[in-house]
Amino acid sequence: EPHHPYVPPPQLRKFSQPDGSVKQVDTYDSCIAWADANLTYIIEGLQESGLWNNTLLIVSADHGECLPIFDSGLWGHGEAPYLSRVRIPLIMRLPGVLPEGRTITENVQALDIPRTLFDLLNMEPDPQFSGLSLMGLINGKDKDTFAERSIFASGNHSKWEAVIKGRWFYLDNDGNGELIDLWTRPMQD
Repeated sequence: EPHHPYVPPPQLRKFSQPDGSVKQVDTYDSCIAWADANLTYIIEGLQESGLWNNTLLIVSADHGECLPIFDSGLWGHGEAPYLSRVRIPLIMRLPGVLPEGRTITENVQALDIPRTLFDLLNMEPDPQFSGLSLMGLINGKDKDTFAERSIFASGNHSKWEAVIKGRWFYLDNDGNGELIDLWTRPMQD
């Protein structure tokens, strides 16, 4: 789990600076290697058992992390709503149903995962899930619906909120607002 305090198992502590020193970014990278190793273990188990080609795999996260090389020296996922803290990975695989290699560039959110699962399973969606199904986007449709959509994020470590709509990212960090054009400033530095 690449999460603070970034303590990977000793056998996976393999990243360091050119001078041999180990910085926090190196332990973070080692934690990512640990997550990769665990995911590989699961995938190999599914392949060995013959279940890999009819298993739905979803990889995601609950939040992103600020790394000082991108975010003015801040670490972690509290304090300010930088986009690196709001964006999360979403990887889905189901052979024969989900097209291989498809990349979606529209803004989606974690709330969309349950609705997408209902669609994949041909089930009536439970009304408690307010997201949208991603199946239209996955199949090359519904781009306008997602382009016009606003996605909201907020934090509980400090008073911050953010909104993403298309190419625009507005963040408010305890009353200090900023509007960012993601096309011209994708890294927010």
